[in-house]
Amino acid sequence: SDGAAEDYFGTSVSISGDVALVGADGNDDKGDDSGSAYVFRWNGSSWVEEQKLLASDGAAYDWFGESVSIS
Repeated sequence: SDGAAEDYFGTSVSISGDVALVGADGNDDKGDDSGSAYVFRWNGSSWVEEQKLLASDGAAYDWFGESVSIS
């Protein structure tokens, strides 16, 4: 993962089956605290990162990933 200090990776977590969604609402990729979320899949022995999600219209202080949910 590309985590940085104060990304707050893990601020929210949701797991459904072998897929986990992890929020990082302090991520700064689209501006200060714009946020992101990461998709992980359990491969039978470990969690493997599959994708990083950013809001298409992300902006500073959106805190995308503050609350995540999958089902």
